[in-house]
Amino acid sequence: MKYFIFALLFAITAILTAEEYPIMMQIKTDLKIPEDFRGGVEDGLTENGYSLVSEEVQKEALKEQSEQRKKECYEESCLVDTGKMLAAKGLVMVEVTKKSDKIYFFKAKYIDFETADTKKTKSEYFKYNLDNYEELNKFGKTLIQNMFGKNETKEVMKEVIIKDNSKEKAVKDDEIEIKTTKKEEKNVEKFKIEFVTIPSGVEVYDSDNNLLGETPFFVNLPKGFTKFSFEKKGFDKTEREIHIKQNERINISLAEKIYNLKINSNISGAKVFIDNKEKGETPFSAKVKEGIYSIKLEKDEYDSYSEEIPLKKDFEKTITLNKNTFEITVKSTTENTTVFIDGKNKGELPVKIKLKKGNHSIKAQAEGFDDYSEDFSVNSDETKTITLNKNIFDVLITSKIEGAKVYIDGSAKGKTPYKTKLSKGKHTIKLTQDEQKDIEREIDVKKDGEINLNEKINGEMVKIPAGYLKKEK
Repeated sequence: MKYFIFALLFAITAILTAEEYPIMMQIKTDLKIPEDFRGGVEDGLTENGYSLVSEEVQKEALKEQSEQRKKECYEESCLVDTGKMLAAKGLVMVEVTKKSDKIYFFKAKYIDFETADTKKTKSEYFKYNLDNYEELNKFGKTLIQNMFGKNETKEVMKEVIIKDNSKEKAVKDDEIEIKTTKKEEKNVEKFKIEFVTIPSGVEVYDSDNNLLGETPFFVNLPKGFTKFSFEKKGFDKTEREIHIKQNERINISLAEKIYNLKINSNISGAKVFIDNKEKGETPFSAKVKEGIYSIKLEKDEYDSYSEEIPLKKDFEKTITLNKNTFEITVKSTTENTTVFIDGKNKGELPVKIKLKKGNHSIKAQAEGFDDYSEDFSVNSDETKTITLNKNIFDVLITSKIEGAKVYIDGSAKGKTPYKTKLSKGKHTIKLTQDEQKDIEREIDVKKDGEINLNEKINGEMVKIPAGYLKKEK
């Protein structure tokens, strides 16, 4: 399941009043959140003068942004650009995490598209199962009303009250409450402990793994030594034991999680792109923060490779790049043959040329030969040998009596014996001599050779004037 689920209840009102402001909304979670919560959020937004961009319009806009950026539109900068394109005022993003079987933590924030800043935040615990649709609907509406309503809390620091019904009994998850009151239990000495972290939004747990709150907040705790753990996605978990003996501010800095990213390929020297920025060549290694990264490999004569990697631990992968360009050698049995590949003159054979995988055309030409053409498919390195068919032949015309005048296709050429070149096909040859009858024959030229008009030509006599020759046996 992708980390981001775009589900969002976008129903646009038929007519927007002047007080309404169109906004986008997104739920960020790995959990399946029923539509009842979204319906409650929609009601809360509508009551505060906001209209919602329709789901269809947002999907098309997100698709366009994804195509422009060549990766899916997840990060806030992409969502802000999408919102501006739709003339929306801002984005409501709700992040949901599960704390126990019956406790879910909802953190909502409002990002203003004009400034691209987070203007409002609100966090609440939902202490029911997610299939309690009625409570979930009310909770969604209240969450948004508290964030956008006129009575929204202005405090940044909240107090956490932990109910302890028994000294020997561990605190249960459903006994955790977040309140904005400063009421304390009587007869118990407690101190105000403020938790401030870099970054903010860190979850603080006590030694029993009960969630106390999300920084910044304060809690009244009894005197003594207490262990706390500090957790935030993308940062290393930090544990610390604190001696509670006075009112105190606890400042904690968390280190971002850094992972080793290694990319290898079957062909070394492939260019590595991370989020469309060239970072190096294979074999490639780098230290990167936790997150979702778009990885692309490119190398000449190979198909490019791309993949989206959710980086949550050290990652190493060997990628196989498929060759898409091959060396083709073209030869011919005929000298002075010119070759054309895909209609482009590549010179006289033999030639070597690199061609992309797929279908191509080849054509060869040589004087005195028929043109050669072929469509062929390139899938590997190969050698092609072309044989052209001859269409001009060396012909020797002879007769019994030398010195006869030779006519070819009606044109005078010379006297026998007469040597010439004839094109492939049928020709008319005529011999004349004083006081002799003319000899005329039609011949079909198919190869080099001698044409003796007193004998059969290539085993065939085509046309002979009547009464001239003796009867053939």
